[in-house]
Amino acid sequence: GEPPEVALTPTLSGTAHPATAGVLEAIRLAPSGGNVQPWLVESDPGGVRLLLDRARTTTIDVAYRGSYVALGAALFNARVAAAAMGVLGPVTLFPDDERPDVVASLRFGARRDERLAALHAGVLARGTDRALGRPRPVGEATAQALREAAAAESGEAHLVVARERLRAAGEAIAGADRIRYLTPHLHREMFDELVWPGEGRTEEGIDVATLGLGAGDLTSLTIARRPEVMALLAEWGRGDALADDARDRLASSSALAVVTVPGSSPADFVRGGAAVEAVWVAAEAHGLAVHPMSPVFLFALTPGDLRTLSDRFADELAGLQASFRAAVGLGETDVVALVLRLSHTAATPVRSRRRLVGEFHRST
Repeated sequence: GEPPEVALTPTLSGTAHPATAGVLEAIRLAPSGGNVQPWLVESDPGGVRLLLDRARTTTIDVAYRGSYVALGAALFNARVAAAAMGVLGPVTLFPDDERPDVVASLRFGARRDERLAALHAGVLARGTDRALGRPRPVGEATAQALREAAAAESGEAHLVVARERLRAAGEAIAGADRIRYLTPHLHREMFDELVWPGEGRTEEGIDVATLGLGAGDLTSLTIARRPEVMALLAEWGRGDALADDARDRLASSSALAVVTVPGSSPADFVRGGAAVEAVWVAAEAHGLAVHPMSPVFLFALTPGDLRTLSDRFADELAGLQASFRAAVGLGETDVVALVLRLSHTAATPVRSRRRLVGEFHRST
């Protein structure tokens, strides 16, 4: 289960805006790949600025695209909190040419956006549910709500509900998982994200206890953790069983929501992150469990990107990526921000622990 939250007691200057603490808390709760929380936040009495923390990245985060998605989700949360408090003001992406890592600026104003304000409770309660589900139909009202949530943030939600298309997408994701295990640097980074019992702090990364694994699965993961075993499987051209977990999870799903944007600039990925968070909150409001999935090829846009990910398996990754896009029905201009597995389950969503505000925030 999830450990108890550490009490949030942000240290703010006496000149801080009254809404700053609530906005920082909303940012703190945003999702990020591997729970790396790749943001820094500056505040002044007039608002906040979100910055990219370049140290918090992995190979899969090609050109920081995954980090920009996370920052977009954090910005969405900040806007929701500001709207709920009636202090929403102008938002600008990449406002400072002299400081390219300043991804967004949110200034406080006097506006209460009712659409955003209504999402505040959902943003604060949002969590991840990696448990196996029980496939059920996703009603049209729910599907439309997810599409509208993405569209409101300049994204698009492509819903995969047909079982044959789900299977095809699942095979592509599972195949990419196998490559992640068999590529040494990807394998090392994947297991560096996991926090094993008694081995480290859980304010960052993903606690193994939250993975929804049974005893047998946990034993398999312990074996898969060993790089020398993975090296032998790669040498022998084996390792098909490494894809079973992803395959099983997809088979138990009710749908996939693939959130896309129409461009590939950093600003597009930030907008994509906002759309992802909006879809996530809407899905939970409609009774769906949400599990983000990040196939290795997720942020690769060119053959060179794929070679950077895994030179040995670049061609195979290209084929898997093409198969995934075909299964989802993506067009040539659709750029994927994230893949959300949607399921019906009785399990309780888990929110990974987060760093304290003082670890990523400073007043200016």
